[in-house]
Amino acid sequence: MSVGLRDARKRRKIGLRELARMAGISAQKLSNVELGTNTPEPTLVAHILGCLRVSRTEFDQIMSIAKQVDVPNFVDQSASPLIDLLWTYEQLSSQIIEWAPFCLPDLLLPPPQPAAAQEQAGRHDEELLHRQCRRQTMERGGRRYVFLIGDEALRMVCEEPDGAEQIRQLRETGRRKDITIRVIRSGLGAAAPFTLFEDGTEPIAVALKHSHCTTYGTDRSVLNKYHDTAKALLGRAFTQSATIEAWLDSLQARAS
Repeated sequence: MSVGLRDARKRRKIGLRELARMAGISAQKLSNVELGTNTPEPTLVAHILGCLRVSRTEFDQIMSIAKQVDVPNFVDQSASPLIDLLWTYEQLSSQIIEWAPFCLPDLLLPPPQPAAAQEQAGRHDEELLHRQCRRQTMERGGRRYVFLIGDEALRMVCEEPDGAEQIRQLRETGRRKDITIRVIRSGLGAAAPFTLFEDGTEPIAVALKHSHCTTYGTDRSVLNKYHDTAKALLGRAFTQSATIEAWLDSLQARAS
């Protein structure tokens, strides 16, 4: 939330003292809010956003976090658990690290074919819409994505009807400078999948997707644990791009 407020102010080229005057609060209090050392009431956050004249979309995104800021570990049990907070945290992050041991991350999947999209529309219309919004956010750039994929997930791609297209999409996406894809040998005892959101070098939230809900952790001890796990996974990853290309070449030959 603090990151979102600070970014909104800077995008509008409004100084800290000027915004504090507009909001009727001290510059020190506003500074503490932007640094995350002071937890403001949602009404104050809404007032600050009103002074900044942010868009309705940005207002809703930041307010969704403001209302949960005192909840160390929030469980989203809405009908579409991937939507609100996941998209919000992605836009507030400078780097996103996703560990996917057994299936490809949603953002690396090719868009559904028209026939398939029409068939799925009735059942997953809202989820498909917001997946598209997340993909558009990634396409616009402005943040770094690190995808750590288990080798088992890549092997399973071969069994998919559109396996060749998935591999082609993966190869194409991996060539972008703001996206890093690494393959990790996944076996017994592998860490459960997670998505870590970072601002600079500091983790701000972690998302743990389950079949019926998504848990968002913001407690510092939880964040430190997953930050260390991500570093350990990166240490195990194949670091040579040629190694990943070899994996993809082999899989594409089997999927074709």
